[in-house]
Amino acid sequence: MHLSAARDFRARHRRALKLASRPTSLVAIAGVVLLLVAAVFGTLIAPYGSSKLDLAHALQGPSMRHFLGADELGRDVFSRLIAGARYSVVSAASVLTIALVVGTLVGALAGYFGHAVDEILMRITDVFLAFPSLVLALAISVTLGGGLQSAILAIGAVWWPSYARLVRGQVLGTKSNDYVEAARALGVRNTRLLVVHILRNCMTPVLVQLTLDIGNVLVTFAGLSYLGLGAAPGSPEWGATISDGQIYILTAWWIALFPGLALYLAALVLNLAGELVGDILMPGRSTRLGSDAGRRRRFGLRRGAPAKPSPPREALDF
Repeated sequence: MHLSAARDFRARHRRALKLASRPTSLVAIAGVVLLLVAAVFGTLIAPYGSSKLDLAHALQGPSMRHFLGADELGRDVFSRLIAGARYSVVSAASVLTIALVVGTLVGALAGYFGHAVDEILMRITDVFLAFPSLVLALAISVTLGGGLQSAILAIGAVWWPSYARLVRGQVLGTKSNDYVEAARALGVRNTRLLVVHILRNCMTPVLVQLTLDIGNVLVTFAGLSYLGLGAAPGSPEWGATISDGQIYILTAWWIALFPGLALYLAALVLNLAGELVGDILMPGRSTRLGSDAGRRRRFGLRRGAPAKPSPPREALDF
């Protein structure tokens, strides 16, 4: 058993190194590292304070003094861009922590106990899933009065149902395994059985989904801030900065352009990083029978050979 586990670890390690050497993976890793460095060490990197005024150079374009220009109050756009990275990272981490904890708890209880518990919890989940996520987040944020904390709670409230559904499905498929039945026969309590023997062995898809959601949460939070329901106007958060700079888009385009570009690139590299994590932890997740590439892998066809088309729908009816 130990030799098999060691071989599996070495194979996974080789696969991870091979995947990490791809150009898109290198871009993703470099982008995530830069984002984290800006979020953690932003105050040391920024040439100016994010709120330092320089009215003499207000609305000045990119120059040697202000690398990415200055806004309507003379604040350095580059410094505010770096300061905004902390808002994005902290908000995304907070939202996903709420979604992961609540979703895992609800999904685990529903999948493990089933029956009435499953029905009640899943119907509550369906209520949240019945509304468009952004509309529901807007409504919750307005109800809570707006602001940074309200936006985090609002987005977390609409993000947990997907994790609840995912965890429930994993628990349903795991609780019937032989080692779980053996632990139950030995008298292991439900709490230990659920946490140690079931959840620990079905969290890989949840972690993959978590990494794929980081970029989406970041963009959603920026959208609420743009509408005035997230970070306070005037803060260096990217969505709020885009909102403040939109009225100067024709005369001082750099105020809104560079935060928007930073938001786009951050979401891009985070999605690429999520795909990389998914390929490492779940290498077969992209293999689908309905896709051309999936049919080639499943049926052993050569790359140059045409894949056999799927039979017409009428031929499947009896």
